[in-house]
Amino acid sequence: MANRPIYPDTIKNAALDVENGDGTTSQDLLTAGADGARVNYISVISDDTADVVLELYYNDLTTDSLIGAVTIPAGSGTDGVLPPVSLLNATALPFLGEDLAYYLEGADKLKIAAKVAVTAAKKVTLVASYGDY
Repeated sequence: MANRPIYPDTIKNAALDVENGDGTTSQDLLTAGADGARVNYISVISDDTADVVLELYYNDLTTDSLIGAVTIPAGSGTDGVLPPVSLLNATALPFLGEDLAYYLEGADKLKIAAKVAVTAAKKVTLVASYGDY
């Protein structure tokens, strides 16, 4: 029997604001459907006046496992000069395949935490596009 491509069945988007009050606690960005998911991209913007390091965690419903950290420059995507940052990039996450997608098993999660709390009255916003199988 020949292999056939499998495509996501349900396209979804998720958004998350990381603010000062969140401290360094990890927060759910997205949860895969029962049959798993393909994360296409995670775009990040920041109105913080300082760089922010975001940690990306894989969660198997039991344990948060750190898979990488990405520095988000101050003003990225909000100051008219610096573009948004792609969290799923080959430099910060060299284990990603050529498609720069991240794959999750059924019901697993991607979580985000700031390494150091975001500046008061500022925020970092993430938007993810993914598809459940």
